[in-house]
Amino acid sequence: MSLSPFDKRSVAERHREAFAFLESRTDFERTRPGNYEDFAQKLEGLRRVADRLGNPQRRLRAIHVAGTKGKGSVCEMLGRILRAAGFRVGSFTSPHLHSFNERFCIDGIPCPMEECVEMLLEMRHRFDRWSAEDRILADDVAALSYFDITTLLSFEYFAKHHVDFTVIEVGMGGRFDSTNICEPLASVITSIGFDHMEYLGDTLEKIAFEKAGIIKPKTPVVSGVSQAGPRDVIRRVARRQLDREPVPLLEIGVDFPAVPKVLGNGFRLRMSGEHQLRNAALAATVADLLRKNDVAIPEKAVLTGLAEAHLPLRIELACERPGLILDGAHNRSSAEALLDVLHSRSYPGKRYLIFGAMKGKDVEGILSVLLPYFDHVVFTRCSTNPRAFPPIDLATVAGAVREIGPGVYVQPALDRSSKPTQQTLRKDLPPPRALRENVVDDAREAFTMVWNGARQDDLVCVAGSLYLAAEIRRRYDEMRYTEGS
Repeated sequence: MSLSPFDKRSVAERHREAFAFLESRTDFERTRPGNYEDFAQKLEGLRRVADRLGNPQRRLRAIHVAGTKGKGSVCEMLGRILRAAGFRVGSFTSPHLHSFNERFCIDGIPCPMEECVEMLLEMRHRFDRWSAEDRILADDVAALSYFDITTLLSFEYFAKHHVDFTVIEVGMGGRFDSTNICEPLASVITSIGFDHMEYLGDTLEKIAFEKAGIIKPKTPVVSGVSQAGPRDVIRRVARRQLDREPVPLLEIGVDFPAVPKVLGNGFRLRMSGEHQLRNAALAATVADLLRKNDVAIPEKAVLTGLAEAHLPLRIELACERPGLILDGAHNRSSAEALLDVLHSRSYPGKRYLIFGAMKGKDVEGILSVLLPYFDHVVFTRCSTNPRAFPPIDLATVAGAVREIGPGVYVQPALDRSSKPTQQTLRKDLPPPRALRENVVDDAREAFTMVWNGARQDDLVCVAGSLYLAAEIRRRYDEMRYTEGS
């Protein structure tokens, strides 16, 4: 539905109409999903809607990436490698940090907002027409979530613009995720850790089974999973596919090294943390797979892509003095990666943590990792997501974690009314620092208070949620602009 010259609606009116349609749908990034098993039926409905749209996902040469931690980084690295090799690359990621159209980019450039609005209005128009014609399809359309529509929109956008490759990041889990209707050239499972436990399961093996749901017949799988239990689950799922069609499974530390062979002495990734070397190994292995299937990806493109890969708000050093690190770490494994980077740097002054998280996250596990490193923690919440954990409740959880003792592993608790329990003691951590706590309900106010009081040799670290990190990034940029004007 292109714009008619007789359409009297203003740009602002069309924008409001398009996003009213999208935001009328259930947004599982902001509300809790219902029964997770119902997602199987919804996924079949999504397939029927995609079929009516002409199955744009089948016109894409896709790489599908799942995992608890690292999937955004691997998507970024793969996209950069393919672009360095001269290909036009679409990337679908979530959530967006500042603007909806960031979710689908071509060669790193977000979809123009005007085109986004037009595609949403066209999709609504088709849905209305189909719903009037077909009762089953009407039910399918009515059940589509915010993420379902966003996924379909991205597939249509990339197919319309004839990209050479697409890199698709799973939203949650894998087996029932909206993106799992794609038919990829290769699938990647980056890591397995505790996250979304209410839906994916309360053991690493159950979570691995959900992530392994992206494994498909004839499609090679690259796995960065090294824990024995989850690795065995992924192998079993791959073998079940093998009964039908060959599924090559390439595993880190077995079929390829944890540090890419292509990286020579002195090579440095732009992205911080030793864990990024593992992500680079996954991306380089996918590039090697594509090369073996006659895709021209020279070694120089792999090096260039890995060197240029960068993601905002992933252990991002926004300022040197005082130190300002913005990180979206929202599970225990991400917090451990952040802590490793913090220990590798020198901050002789005070260390401030500004922490906020979403409900349903492993707050106990994250805080058990991070709290011993800091002198002062401010609990807050972002204003942009109603699922934000109340700061006063975060302080209560922190008190329970500190009662157990510093540096302990905390078992993620599905029942928030019960105290976390000690599992094993980490002995590699230095003694905890004396910790002061504050609760500030407004994230912008929390950051302003801490930043204005920070000295040149202090560190201010923001963690717990991408939404929080994005909001504080905006506040930091505003303060810099004001100071510079």
